[in-house]
Amino acid sequence: MEDREIRLNALRAHLAEGAEDARQGKFVEYDLDNFIAEMDEETNASD
Repeated sequence: MEDREIRLNALRAHLAEGAEDARQGKFVEYDLDNFIAEMDEETNASD
């Protein structure tokens, strides 16, 4: 359960950052597979 919360919090933070960038008119191309890999790395680094 704790691992799930960590992943959800990381996703929420990433989405909030993207939402703020969108409000400022900043858009980037992003690969979903890369995003998942980065989230896995961050989760593993916090263990």
